[in-house]
Amino acid sequence: MASPDKNWYETGKRFINPYNFVSQTDEVDRDIPEKGNLTGKINCTITVKTPLCIPDAEKKFPDTDFIGTNEYNRHYVYDFYRVGDVPTITGSRLKGVIRSYYEALSNSCFSVNNNNIMSARHSFPRNAGLIKYDENGWHLYPAVKKPFKGYAFGEGKYKRTWYEIHGKSLKTSVFSVAGDEIDCDNLDYAVEDYNKNLKIYEEGFYFKKYKEQLTYEITPTENKMFPVFYEIISSDTGDNLVYLSPSQIGRSVFLHKIDDILGSHISCSKTEGDFLCKACSLFGISSFYDRSSSQHNEKKWNKAGYLRFSDAVPINFSSEKYVTLKELSVPKTTSVEFYTQRPENALAWTYESKTTAYTKKKQGRITVHAPEKTLCKVNLKGRKFYLHNPMLKKEDYSAEEKTKRNCSAELCKEGSKFSFNIYFENIKESQLRELVWTLALGENSENSDRMFKLGYAKPLGLGSVKITVNSIQARFFDGESSEYILKNINPDEYMKNIPFDSDTDYFKQLMAVVNFRTTEKFMQNGAVISYPIADDGRGSKNSKAHHQWFIANRASGTGGTLMAWSLKYSLPEITDEDITLPAFEKAPQYKKFR
Repeated sequence: MASPDKNWYETGKRFINPYNFVSQTDEVDRDIPEKGNLTGKINCTITVKTPLCIPDAEKKFPDTDFIGTNEYNRHYVYDFYRVGDVPTITGSRLKGVIRSYYEALSNSCFSVNNNNIMSARHSFPRNAGLIKYDENGWHLYPAVKKPFKGYAFGEGKYKRTWYEIHGKSLKTSVFSVAGDEIDCDNLDYAVEDYNKNLKIYEEGFYFKKYKEQLTYEITPTENKMFPVFYEIISSDTGDNLVYLSPSQIGRSVFLHKIDDILGSHISCSKTEGDFLCKACSLFGISSFYDRSSSQHNEKKWNKAGYLRFSDAVPINFSSEKYVTLKELSVPKTTSVEFYTQRPENALAWTYESKTTAYTKKKQGRITVHAPEKTLCKVNLKGRKFYLHNPMLKKEDYSAEEKTKRNCSAELCKEGSKFSFNIYFENIKESQLRELVWTLALGENSENSDRMFKLGYAKPLGLGSVKITVNSIQARFFDGESSEYILKNINPDEYMKNIPFDSDTDYFKQLMAVVNFRTTEKFMQNGAVISYPIADDGRGSKNSKAHHQWFIANRASGTGGTLMAWSLKYSLPEITDEDITLPAFEKAPQYKKFR
């Protein structure tokens, strides 16, 4: 008889994740920016292929049919963005979208990267420890953790209170030193990361509920012991690196941030600015400077771009008011099976280490599977892009119920058109070729299947648009005649040859991403474009939440359990033969499976 707590099964249903990635395997080429001799204007048309949502956030208003108790508990309604009474797509929005695709095509840097603190939850219980500070710095000791029985704390015994895993009650334990000081090489940094970790915990509901009763602070108070949980991972250079957490089964902050993983693809804003990638040379970039952070350039600098985008205004515009949209998910970069490449021989992994095996270990009265972990280089999947839905129906993006977690919006209808201009100054002919090819994505026809994604609710299928280049007017200085010459350039001339390296994986992947038909054959066979699908069978509010799929996937690999993760699936490459993944379902209690 199958246990409903341990068995997940793949159903016959398949899904296509709404986003995929374009790799960045090659090194970024950076050169000293050079001016060209071309100045002029490009006129373009945007044709809306699936409903477009550009919400006017400054003019949102609460739905009178959904009255919440405060401003955070309301259902809001948005009109399409307008300047005066004119529906408008701002030039800054267009510039950002075009730049992101140009960056991918030209193998440029990741210009927009906030370098967030990276953290993730663990499945395996950490070791109990005690940490103290003295004139020589921090010191970590192994500890024995026992249930608090109500007796007074004496010499060498330290109280620790935390909430149970489901937050229904508090649990108090007694920690006491159980051995010599632990040899670790990064304890100062680990304490810093511990405090960063606390800021993440402080946002949690149960932390806020019990905060005054919890034991979690670590302060540099001389010779005072603080209970903590720790994990040691050895590096290939022989260093013992420690990770600290306030919870035994909880979250750890990684030593590395995104910038550490990006390598040469780090934003040019974090370089000295003398040498820039292709995108930063053309679109412009400013140095990253944050006085509150240790990560900033010593000198501020600015490289102005050679491009100016006008707002896009309607040629013809029709809309639908007001469509209640389905709830959107926030990015979950901790889902390493989607955001990173699986390291060699890894059953499970984080952004800096991998688990290659499990060994049985006695932990109190319980035998558990202890992970064998090693530090390793983990590579990002690449640049994130949303896929098109060629079989989009209204029920794919609209919701029946209004809640505080979704919104209603005016949607620009399919078939609407906008016009905009790009003004360029002192660019090279090679840059103009690359820019025009990017705008049309190599096919300068309204009927082309190569399209951009624009606006809000892209995961729901909204915002597929086609850009066509109507005209190019260029002025250049002729050195022989010492005169400026005006020239009308046929955009189709720039479509004949691909100005990017079409043999690279990143080029082929982006062409699959922008192709409106890439997902069609899978959808015709029954797959749906959706965030991960799973059902734990309990019938609760969260039973079908997207995170259930990741729980199932981490328990479904070779030898995997809910506590000893072994990841079965990773996100397929967009150019793979099959880009779908299976839905999971938990075995209902008392139901027999073969």
